[in-house]
Amino acid sequence: MHPSNCARVTFALAALVAVSPALGGCDTAPFDGTVYSTGNTDRVITFAGYGTHSLGPIVLEVKEQDTGNWVVFAATTTQEDPAANAGLWLGSPALYAWTVNAQIVANAGQLNRWQPGTTAKVRARQFNYNGGWDALPGYGSAAELSCMLQATGDDYTESYDNCVPENHSILELVDIE
Repeated sequence: MHPSNCARVTFALAALVAVSPALGGCDTAPFDGTVYSTGNTDRVITFAGYGTHSLGPIVLEVKEQDTGNWVVFAATTTQEDPAANAGLWLGSPALYAWTVNAQIVANAGQLNRWQPGTTAKVRARQFNYNGGWDALPGYGSAAELSCMLQATGDDYTESYDNCVPENHSILELVDIE
């Protein structure tokens, strides 16, 4: 099975993904550091994760390489019904799944987002209903997700801190020529 398909299957089977200790939600696909080939010209990527609000707005942003500005390239909402109920981890909220297939670069005019042979910086954010947007942390590997799934029943803040050694709130997606 292709590694990216394996990761998607892992996410589908692992509907009980952990939340960030501070933000309550996460980005589960793709992993930080995922490598893509320039040869894949349409490069539609499946982004997925969990938020803490039913039908909550989610935006995906990429940092333009020439300006440093963050621009939205996709938007979606979380599902209406929770994918994982509160209580799987001590102190955890209900989690609502979201997914979107998106292109970071949809045409030649957007190459400043992710040029061949470079790394794109991407983040997912959820509307916090206080008038702002919170970053949803991602994961660096399947091992980090697996660790969280083994920690169900434990305190989610402590489990997240133990399982995810780095902050992955900005995912780096690598292009190889």
